Amino acid sequence: QASLTHNGAILWGEVNIGFRVVRNLNKNQKGAVSPAQEHSNSSSNKGASSPPRNVGEPNPTIARELLSLRKLIRNARWRELKKQADKLLTMQMNDQQQAETEALREIADLATYYRTGIAKSVDSLDSGNDFEVRKNRRVLVVEKVRDFITILYDRKRTTYTFDEMPFSLAHKLATFEIPKSRRQVAAKAVYQFISPLSDKQSRDEALTWLSEIEDDFGEENPKRIADSLRRIFSSDAGTPENLVLAYQRSYC
Repeated sequence: QASLTHNGAILWGEVNIGFRVVRNLNKNQKGAVSPAQEHSNSSSNKGASSPPRNVGEPNPTIARELLSLRKLIRNARWRELKKQADKLLTMQMNDQQQAETEALREIADLATYYRTGIAKSVDSLDSGNDFEVRKNRRVLVVEKVRDFITILYDRKRTTYTFDEMPFSLAHKLATFEIPKSRRQVAAKAVYQFISPLSDKQSRDEALTWLSEIEDDFGEENPKRIADSLRRIFSSDAGTPENLVLAYQRSYC
């Protein structure tokens, strides 16, 4: 007597000729994969994560990921910064790459923190709300939707995306969600520096804010952040090739 299946149903009957398919699960015990099978699985997953490296040996995979994060910062890709920074934290690297990763992670964290604060502030507003942007200069919220806000200012109605928002408005909105602190100043500086609206004057202002923060204000290092921002936005760092050279000059 043999058992056969058809469309998931078990059929019982007598058969004179047939064969049995046997699958060797290669387990030492129920639920435990044998060392041989475990080695096979490990080999098939090779490349899923960075291989171990010596402390002094640069990891080329890390170099590529660092360059990707630098480009995201340079292009103000707010929603991708934190994800890329977190990805780097799971990878093994040498000391020089670790220093670069820490600096870029600080920038990514602060930029995301500030941008999220602005978004939360807009989300908390209702049409008809008004607030002071500058002394004796108030704005009226006409409408707000995802990533957009329409305001009435000086009798002029204007709609801004978050990336089009003037710094005076963006910084005011940030104060509704982010309490004043040295970290808030650092986040404000990073946001202004990498904003698509920023120019030399606004970036110099952001660097001034960073220079006025005490070095031991928290986990972040203001001087290291400022130095990294200068490298990322230097005039010769626009192409992938020059980003590689900038990385090698600074950290290799």
